[in-house]
Amino acid sequence: MKIRRGKVTIAPARRKFGKLIFLLFFTLAASVILYLFITRFFSIQTIIVDGQNVRLIIDNKKIPKNLLFFPSDRIRQELLRDNSLLADIQFQKVFPHILKIRPIIRIPFARLIVDGRLVLVDRSGVALQDGDGGLPLPLISVSINPFRVGETISDPKLQFALTILDLTKPYLTVVSITNTDGSTFLVKDAKTDIFLTQDKQASGTLATLQMLITGFRIKGTLPTVVDLRFDKPIVKI
Repeated sequence: MKIRRGKVTIAPARRKFGKLIFLLFFTLAASVILYLFITRFFSIQTIIVDGQNVRLIIDNKKIPKNLLFFPSDRIRQELLRDNSLLADIQFQKVFPHILKIRPIIRIPFARLIVDGRLVLVDRSGVALQDGDGGLPLPLISVSINPFRVGETISDPKLQFALTILDLTKPYLTVVSITNTDGSTFLVKDAKTDIFLTQDKQASGTLATLQMLITGFRIKGTLPTVVDLRFDKPIVKI
């Protein structure tokens, strides 16, 4: 009786143990096959850079090799953090083996002269390069602290001048913007000298300027001076 009972209790245990081993083996084998399938079938074999005047150096040791799980957002943030001259960078996955990279470089928006140093800046105030490269862009002259190429210049004077350029672009061809004294700025186009103050909100002041310029153009003439530093505009023909 004891031997039979032993056989009756041991046999089911062995069968259960065998099923567990088989299940573990099957799961492991399936995982390995799936891993090999994903890593090989979706491996990055070709990288295409879609951008003009851009030189992109790719470190194959650092870039992830799997297209399916390529971390586009993380890589984008890292590249933008380390390359201030990039406005953006986009990734496109072309399955199963192609990764397209589209770097978007910052576009020069104005020339900036500070203590005799001439540089190009973009709309947000990033210093792009020393010299102007022969580009006929508006010239901004302000007194600000020293800066490096690739640095975002957050000085309020420069940001105010860039805002002026941006908001007047539809109706003025600005030649230069000069911080003449304290908060006063002189904006020059081909025919008109415009005086603005940083103490006033730029959007409201420039809305008034647009209304004045539009009105004078309808009449067929433009003023030589527009002074918007005070409560009421001062206009000289």
